[in-house]
Amino acid sequence: MSSHVWLVTGCPSGFGDAFARELLSRGHKVIATARSLQSITALSNTGAHTLALDVTAPVEEVNKVVQDALSIYGRIDVLLSNAGFVHTGGLEETTIEEDLKVFQTNVFGALNLARAVLPSMRIRRSGTIVFISSMAGWVGSATMGTYAASKAAISIYAEALRDEVAEFGIQVAAIEPGGFRSSLLSSKNMKTPSHHIQDYDKSKVRATETYIGQLDQTQPGDVQKGIKIMVDIITGTGVAEGKTIPGRLVVGSDAYEMVRSVCDNHIKTFDDWKNIIIQTDHE
Repeated sequence: MSSHVWLVTGCPSGFGDAFARELLSRGHKVIATARSLQSITALSNTGAHTLALDVTAPVEEVNKVVQDALSIYGRIDVLLSNAGFVHTGGLEETTIEEDLKVFQTNVFGALNLARAVLPSMRIRRSGTIVFISSMAGWVGSATMGTYAASKAAISIYAEALRDEVAEFGIQVAAIEPGGFRSSLLSSKNMKTPSHHIQDYDKSKVRATETYIGQLDQTQPGDVQKGIKIMVDIITGTGVAEGKTIPGRLVVGSDAYEMVRSVCDNHIKTFDDWKNIIIQTDHE
């Protein structure tokens, strides 16, 4: 992939900032977005175009920002949908309003952006849409239910959209990172329920919540290494030379080990129950 135009969301820090800088260093054109332009001034100073974008804004506002982005270079070759946050807490403790906030950012905001860029990509019969998902989307676990469900949803949406637009020359993928020392688990980005139920205070829910809160900056993944590999994967260059990005792909040693184990467990369950669960067809 030669120099392309990338629209990247969630750029104030973490993966978004690192993606933008890596892409610029490779000679790509970057349109970086964040809710506040002030938070991405440094990227503007390094050569990125910057736009204010709240991915949870009404569709009309999102469409307007995408049109503004298209007017800069005349096209968007790659949409890198990175904006998102973690919400922990037991499902009984979490309110529907809190659930919706997670899904508005992690799922529906990303989908609205994809819908906004697709018309121009279809016209050109070319383009790539990448959703940054998570290894969390492969398994439901205590205190991570809402976040994991949102990431499972966006990965499935990615697979479905990939199937729908492949005939137009458009690639779609979900990249599912493991634990990296980004800002994802910082106190600023990680949310907890507005109220706690006392019964859960000595339960697995609270213990896991505490454990996750202590993971920040102890994760195994190196952000810079991860970003370089993810850009290689998306562009089919470097360590991914000659490879085509699949619909879903985990990144990180911990993600590989966890998801491989989840898949092995599913296969074992299927095999253990096979003789019972297949007895449903018409004679």
